[in-house]
Amino acid sequence: MNFPTSLKNIDILRALTTLVMICFFTVSANAADLLGDENFTDEFEGHDPMTNVVQIDQVGDENQAVVAQMGDRNQMFLQQNGIANTANIEQDGYMNEMALAQNGNGHDMALQQTGYNNEMNLLQEGTGHQATMNQGGTQNQIHIEQWGADNTVFVDQAGYGMTVELVQDGFDQTAHIEQGF
Repeated sequence: MNFPTSLKNIDILRALTTLVMICFFTVSANAADLLGDENFTDEFEGHDPMTNVVQIDQVGDENQAVVAQMGDRNQMFLQQNGIANTANIEQDGYMNEMALAQNGNGHDMALQQTGYNNEMNLLQEGTGHQATMNQGGTQNQIHIEQWGADNTVFVDQAGYGMTVELVQDGFDQTAHIEQGF
């Protein structure tokens, strides 16, 4: 997964709730590194400024990430390593991008994008992962890779010109894909 090299790494150890903001004139960039168990990150970004960038790295068990980005050209980068981590990510606008990775066991991911020319990229490695991905609008794309065993993905795309690319490697993998208007 490519994370922006321009973001300054911020190490925050043993934090239960962390929110870090670095604001620029037209760009809002947030970064959080969370190590340990039961960490929670909650991030909301509105229509102004025009571009929002969030990078979250969580290591440990039962971590949660909740992010809502509204506006255009938003970027969300998330990596979770451990057991039973969850993420709930929402983007609304156009040309928004998500790049998400979960490694370990028993992770749960809920993703939603609304608008046009949006893209979701998800990698899950390990066992017992579940991903629910919803997109509405026009010309949106989803790229999914699940490696391991007993992983499940639910995809729902409503609109025109939608694309799903799915790779599942391992055993007992399940995919449910619905496309239409």
